[in-house]
Amino acid sequence: MQNEWKRFYELNKVKGGDYKSIIPIFIDDFDEADLPDELSHKQGLKYGISLIADIDKTLSKIINPIDKDDEQQKQIDQLIATQNKILAEWAKQQSAGIEFTGSGQKNTILSAQDEKIQSLLKLAKVNIEDLGNFAEAEKQVQRAQEIDAENYVTWFYKLLIDFKAQSLSELIMHDNFRDSVNYRLFVKYANKAGRPDDVQKLEDEREKYLRAMAEKINGLLDTLDENPNPLDEDLYKIKSLYDSLPKEALQYVGEIKQVVQNARKKQRENKINNFNARVNLVSNKEHPNYDDILKIEEEYKALSEDEQDLAGDGYKAVISDVNVKMSQGKVQRVQQALINLDNQDLPSREDLIHVEKLFNELDDKQKMQVENFQTIMTSAYDKKYKNDAQVLSKYLTKLPTETKPNREIYTKLENRYKALPKKYRALVTNIALLDEYLDRLLDSEGIVRTESIKPEVKNQGDPVKKKKKHWLW
Repeated sequence: MQNEWKRFYELNKVKGGDYKSIIPIFIDDFDEADLPDELSHKQGLKYGISLIADIDKTLSKIINPIDKDDEQQKQIDQLIATQNKILAEWAKQQSAGIEFTGSGQKNTILSAQDEKIQSLLKLAKVNIEDLGNFAEAEKQVQRAQEIDAENYVTWFYKLLIDFKAQSLSELIMHDNFRDSVNYRLFVKYANKAGRPDDVQKLEDEREKYLRAMAEKINGLLDTLDENPNPLDEDLYKIKSLYDSLPKEALQYVGEIKQVVQNARKKQRENKINNFNARVNLVSNKEHPNYDDILKIEEEYKALSEDEQDLAGDGYKAVISDVNVKMSQGKVQRVQQALINLDNQDLPSREDLIHVEKLFNELDDKQKMQVENFQTIMTSAYDKKYKNDAQVLSKYLTKLPTETKPNREIYTKLENRYKALPKKYRALVTNIALLDEYLDRLLDSEGIVRTESIKPEVKNQGDPVKKKKKHWLW
């Protein structure tokens, strides 16, 4: 009841709050000296184990009585009835798995001494099993041992208290409980009292626990043995559980070594099979790429030396074949880009640059495999420059209509003219209009024209000096 009385005790400290009275009730032979200091000054009531039956009669003399017809009183009556049922069940419970019968006899008639011990052990049982209050339980067990030091149940309870176990099931989970002096005394006095069955009960429960622990790992081993593709996580889980098992449980574990070896073998075979499948997949690709080779090499490096030996060197031939395919693929890519370019009526500058870039990425041997590269590129550039000259001529015809010359327009047209190879500048039919436009522009800007600022243009009839061809590529 520690939680309850402490909370009520704290309520009394609240300033301005209603005072709450605490009435201690002593069950059976509870010693008033064992009361906490905070309650030691309180007036209490003493009752036997059947206190519930008449407790409300006594309390009604202390607190204000409540009308029997009041709803709150009905709730209290219902609560008392429920508590009566709980108390009846509580009295029937076994004592932490080991039953005290008194003086080693199995009859139901107990001496006054045995009744005293039984009462103390019942209270100890409540503190151990229900409350987990091992300090209080130890006091009650100690008082019982003062009456009978050879009572084997008291030594069993001390064993529970030693390991802070609230039940037999919790006790058997401790691997070293047999090392306790209290365990040896429990065995000694249980046998002396003619109760070896109680010792055997503890041992049987321990063995059940060990088998249950082993059964968990055996289930995992069965699953692992049937798994065609075991993972490292599966093996780690089994190892962790195996390492946590008590040594006594290992005798119930199956052929863990063989199962793990088989799993490792499957993993090795799967890694090799996956590697070979990757190699075959790349080998069958019509257009493999550099990433495919990288993946093969990375997976090969991830294999152990034994696995590499089993995989063999066949992958090297595949990589060599892939390199040939990639080389052929690059040449084919450039060849196809050339065909597309040749089929265009008017290739763009971007298309020309793209094809040149692809061509330049080839090595000398690959470049020699590309057919008609210079012929097609010459034709494509011829189409482009002829079109550029025609477009520029059209722009120039509009210059006389410009009432106010613009420096930006002039610069743009001049640059387009200069961008043409000299061979194609002669195709610009009215370049003189650009010269006239410049005169008007300089006049509008108040600049006196000199020959030094005259644009570099030639008359249509001027002969073009032959010069070695210089292509963009």
